[in-house]
Amino acid sequence: MDTSQLLLPYTIENVSNFSDEENRFSDELVWRKMIWKLEVNKSDGFLGVFLYCSLPSGILCNKCQISAKVEYKIVSANGKIHSESGVANSETKPSMEKPIHSFPNFIKWREMDENFLIADSAKIEVHVQNLEFLEAMLIDRGEVSFFHTVKNVSRLEENEVQFGDSKACGQASWRIGAMKKDGFFGFYLQYENNLHTSTDYSATIEPNCWLGILPKERHGQPDGKFNSFPSEFDHRNTRVGNMKMIEWKELRKKYMVNDSVVIAAVLPKVYVYSKKQDRFARKFVLSQKFSDVSNIAEGESRFGSSEKRFNIPWRVELKRESGFLAVHLHCEEGSRKSDNAVWEIIVNCVFNLVSANGRNLMRRVESAKSDTVFHRNNEKEGITKFIRWDDMMTDYVVSNFVIIEARVDMCWCKDGDIFEPDHRSDTKLMSDTEFVGHFFLACTVNNVSKFQDGEKQWSDTETRHNLQWRIQAIKKADFLGIFLFCDNAYESHEGWSIQTEVTFNLVSTNGHNYKQAAMLKFEKAGGQGITEFIKWDNVIETYFNPLKDNLIVEAHVKVYFIKGVPHEIPPDRKSFLMSHVVRNVSNMEEENVIFSASQEWFDILWSMSMKNNNGFVELLLSCDKEHTENEIWCIQAKFQLMLVGADDKILTDFCEHNFENAESAGDSKVIRWEDMLSQYVVDDSVTFKARVVFTHITDLLPSYSFTMLLTLKDIPNVQEGESYFSNTEKHCDAPWRISATKEQSCILIYLHCDKRLCNDEHWSIKVEAQLVLVSDTGRTLTDKVTHIFERPEGIHWTKDLTWENLEKDFMVDDSVKIEARVKIVEHAEVASH
Repeated sequence: MDTSQLLLPYTIENVSNFSDEENRFSDELVWRKMIWKLEVNKSDGFLGVFLYCSLPSGILCNKCQISAKVEYKIVSANGKIHSESGVANSETKPSMEKPIHSFPNFIKWREMDENFLIADSAKIEVHVQNLEFLEAMLIDRGEVSFFHTVKNVSRLEENEVQFGDSKACGQASWRIGAMKKDGFFGFYLQYENNLHTSTDYSATIEPNCWLGILPKERHGQPDGKFNSFPSEFDHRNTRVGNMKMIEWKELRKKYMVNDSVVIAAVLPKVYVYSKKQDRFARKFVLSQKFSDVSNIAEGESRFGSSEKRFNIPWRVELKRESGFLAVHLHCEEGSRKSDNAVWEIIVNCVFNLVSANGRNLMRRVESAKSDTVFHRNNEKEGITKFIRWDDMMTDYVVSNFVIIEARVDMCWCKDGDIFEPDHRSDTKLMSDTEFVGHFFLACTVNNVSKFQDGEKQWSDTETRHNLQWRIQAIKKADFLGIFLFCDNAYESHEGWSIQTEVTFNLVSTNGHNYKQAAMLKFEKAGGQGITEFIKWDNVIETYFNPLKDNLIVEAHVKVYFIKGVPHEIPPDRKSFLMSHVVRNVSNMEEENVIFSASQEWFDILWSMSMKNNNGFVELLLSCDKEHTENEIWCIQAKFQLMLVGADDKILTDFCEHNFENAESAGDSKVIRWEDMLSQYVVDDSVTFKARVVFTHITDLLPSYSFTMLLTLKDIPNVQEGESYFSNTEKHCDAPWRISATKEQSCILIYLHCDKRLCNDEHWSIKVEAQLVLVSDTGRTLTDKVTHIFERPEGIHWTKDLTWENLEKDFMVDDSVKIEARVKIVEHAEVASH
C-alpha cells in the first residue's frame, strides 16, 4: 500500500432507503499501523462525513497526537466532483470514541441525489496526506527485569556511584545505579535517552513496579518495595529511586555478602515514545577521543580541542582525580567578551563514556539547579566521580583510548550575538563572515535489494544557513558512494566559497554505524563526497534492513566559513525556468516519452522530456538549435531537473552539459518509477521543471554573415500602416536594411535588399535569414526565411503576431528590438550577353 497517502473508498448503497439520522460505516483499513474508517450519515437534509482513527487494540497507549491533511470527494458518473478539505489535528486512542475530522454538512442530500447517484449508490473517497506523529508510539511490552551486584561495598566513598550494565528497552537503554550518601545507601533506575540525531525519546513506567535489595538468602521478593515512580522520563528527568533507601549500618548487617549486595528492578510495562524534534532546538554533541590513557598521572588533566557550536567555543576536559575519572564541560565564551560584558548561558548536559568494545556509560550533570549556568570566562561544570579510574581502565579502555561525549541542550542565553547571524533580510552579498553552525540530513534508501549499478537516491532538499542542501546515495562499481550537494548556483558571481566538515554515517538496525569524515569546500554548485564509501557487499551483509528493504545514510555537516554568497540572482544572468505537468502518469507505459512544448529562450529552442525508462524516471533537457554547415556554436549550461510533489516537496537533480548540437542531456535514473508515483504524484499528475543557467555561449558566424538591428520606439503611439526603417548597411556589395510595419493590428517585419538592377549584368543572392523579436527579459521569437534576391525587394516575417501581444510580451520602456541575422549562402553576378 502507498505509505505516503491513504485512499479510503466507500460506496453508499441503497441511498433511497437511507433514513434520517441513520449512520453507516466503511470497512476498517490499517495504514501507518493505525486503524481508519469512515462514517456517513443523513441529518437535516445533508450528507455528513466523519473520519475515525484509532490505535490497534494490542498497542498500550493512552493517546497519540497526529496531524494530517484530509480531503473528502464524491464522484459522479460523468466525472463531476464535489470535494472539501481540511487539516486534522487531533488525539487518537485505542477506541474510536470520536472522529478526528468531519464535515457534518458535506453536501446537500438533494444535490447528491440529483448529480452524484449511480444505480442508487454514491461513491465517496477520503484522501489523507502528510500524516505526522506529534507523539508517535514505540512500545515494549512484558516484564523487564534489572539486576546488579554492587561489589566492594566497604570501599564506596561519599557520593560515589556504581552502575550496572545497560539493558535495551524500546529505543532507549536503562541501568541501575547505586551510591553512598549522607550515611545511607541509595539506588535508582536510570533512563538513558539514546539522543538519536533526528528524534527525541521519552518514556513512561507503570506505577505497579518495584525496586529493592535482595536479602542474603537470595529468594523471595526484594525488600524496599515502593510504587512512587514518576510518570515520564526525558532528557531532564532521567532517573527514579531513593537516595536514602537504607542506612549504611543496616545494609552491611542484613544484605551484604562477601562485601557485595544485589539490587534489582522489575518493570511490568514500559512505554517509550518518539517525539518530533523541535527544529529550532539548540542541541549539539562534542565527541573527543583521549589516547594514551594509561599514562595519565594522578591529578593530570587532558583537554579536547576547542570547538564552536552556535558561535560559542566549548571544550571537554578529562581528569584523573583521587582515583576517579572526572569530566567537565568548559564554556569559553568569556574569552571573546570584554570584562564588562554581561552574558549567561544555561545548558543541560549529559556525559557519555564510550568504549570501542561497544560499552558506554551515560551520566547527567547534577547541579544545585536543574540546569548548568555559565556566566564567567572558562567556567566549567561536570562530574567529579564519574567512575573509578581502575574500573574505567578495565571495562572501557581499548587500545589505550577512550571517547568522552558531551551531549548538550542549550536552554537559554542572554547575549545578542551568540547565535548564528540571520542574513535572510540581506539582499546584498554577505561579507566574508566566519561563523560556525551545524546541521543534519538523512536519506532513507529504498529498494536496496533491487539497486542497479549507477542507480542513486536523494534526500529531500532542505534549506540550511540560507542555502539548499541534499544528500545522494549511489551504487557504483560495487561500492556505496555518499555525496553532499549544495544546489545554489552562483556562476555569475566569482569567488564564492563554503567550507564544511562532513561526517557521513551509514546506520545499521543492530546499532553499528559506519562513519567517514571529509573536509569539503564548495566553490560551484554540485556534489562532493566519498565515491567508495564502503563495499556494497558489506552494506548488504551488515547495514541492510531486509524487512524494509532499505538502509539509512546521514550527513552531519559543520559549516565553518561562508564567503561571497549572493542572496539574489543577478538580473543580468542568462537563465530561465521551464515547467510541464504530466497527467495520467499511472497509465504511462515503459519507454513512452512525454515532451513539453518547445520554448524559445535567447534565440534558442528548448524542450523537456520525461520517460519511464525500465522502471526509472528519465528527465532530459533538449536543445533544439539547428546545426547548419560552416556554423560553429557551443552552449555551456548548468541546469537543475526537478520533480515537484504535494506541498512543494521537491526532488532536484543537478546536471551540466556542453550543447554543441541539437541534443538532449539529463539523468536516465532520477528516481524509481514506483517511488515517484508514491511520493510526488498528486491526482495522477506530476510536475517536472528545468532551471537552466548559461555559463558560456560561443556562436561563431560563418563567412558572409551579418546582423542588423532596429529599435522600434514609442510603440503605443504607432499608427496603422506606418513603416519604420533601420539604417542602411552594405554587405557583400549590396545595401541592406530592415523595416517594421503595423498592419491590420499585426506587426510585419521585412528584410530589404536594395541592390540596383543594371543593364549589363544579372545577379542573385541566396540568403538564410532569421528575423527576431528580442526582449530584455530574455524572451525571443524567431522566424526563419530562405530567399533568393534577384532584384531590389523585401522578404517579410511569416508568423502572425498581434500588436497587443507584441506590447505585452516584448515591449520594454515602450520599445521593441528587432534583429535580422543574415547568412549569405550563395552570391552570383553574371554579365549579360
